[in-house]
Parts: sequence; structure tokens; C-alpha cells
Amino acid sequence: MVEAKSDELSVSEGVMQAKDYAQKLQLETTYSTNGNEIYQICMKTGEEGLVNDFLTPQQLWNKTLSDQNEWREKFANVPFENRGGSWQPRYYQEIAVQKAIEAIAQGKDRILLTLATGTGKTAIAFQIT
Repeated sequence: MVEAKSDELSVSEGVMQAKDYAQKLQLETTYSTNGNEIYQICMKTGEEGLVNDFLTPQQLWNKTLSDQNEWREKFANVPFENRGGSWQPRYYQEIAVQKAIEAIAQGKDRILLTLATGTGKTAIAFQIT
């Protein structure tokens, strides 16, 4: 997630907003930039500071999913069912599916997803299945 601000503002202007979005979306890495400087935040370790470049997609993948195993790769290759393009999962549904699949890939035999009425638990269960 990148929070971009005007080049007339300090790079720090977007840091709290970037952290807030990253927390809501359960992202490990987020950025604030003003076009002149890049401020990187690792939500997992709390490490943050100015960097020269954004991480590449491959670097982000390796950083976020460093605990690789055979099942994670297999699960990652299964696309979301979208009913021929007529349905798209909500961001929190994607997170729920991803967290459940991660638990399965790690060999956990008990998984609990708790969501409110009307939030798409059936759609989430379908995606996991």
C-alpha cells in the first residue's frame, strides 16, 4: 500500500494514514511518499524509515511469504471463483480466505473465522473449499 502526498508536503504526512490502511487490510509492508522521498513501514516488525526504492513485487512476495511450502504454492495457483465476472470478493473476504488457506498450508487442523451476519461467510467457505 502506498500513501502518496503532494511534493510540497513532508513524506511523514502520509505515514499514519499508510499504517491505518495497512492495518485494516492486514498488509505487512506499506509506504508513504511525497514523490521525492519514500518512507517504508514494516507492520510485522515495526521497522520503518526512509528507503531509496520500493520493494519489487518479487521482493514483497519473498518478504511476506518467506515461510514457503508445497501447499502454499498450490493454493496460490487456484483463482477466486467470480461467477463469470459477475461477482468480486470484498477485501475482508479475500483476507479471510487467505488467512484460512495459510493456516491449512501450515498444517493447522482447527480454523475459526468469525464474521457478522451478511458479510459473505458462505462465499468465503466456497472459496476455501
